[in-house]
Amino acid sequence: MSENERRADDTLRASDLLARGATVVLLIVTALLAIMAIQPL
Repeated sequence: MSENERRADDTLRASDLLARGATVVLLIVTALLAIMAIQPL
C-alpha cells in the first residue's frame, strides 16, 4: 500500500468517526430537549 493510499484510508476512517460522533451528539441533544419539553419547569 502506498503512502497516499494509507493517508486516504486514515482520512476515510476519521470522517467516519466524525459522522458517527455527530450522530450520537444529535441523538443525545434530541433526547435532552424531549426530556426538558416533557418536564414542566
